[in-house]
Amino acid sequence: MPNLRWQRCDPKTIQLLGNVLARPQAVKQDAVEAILLRDGQMIEGAASNLFIIRGGVIHTKAASLAT
Repeated sequence: MPNLRWQRCDPKTIQLLGNVLARPQAVKQDAVEAILLRDGQMIEGAASNLFIIRGGVIHTKAASLAT
């Protein structure tokens, strides 16, 4: 799902409203989690952090790149 948190200006909040709204959409599609995308890159889960294990090494987004 696209990460729309900073693209919407109608909700006057900087909280995780976009994530909260994405979660029920994922459940309707029989998914456990919604993975949010920005510029084609996986950013985070709606209610979880994102980790990938590749070649026995755990990868996650660097804190400095999270925003």
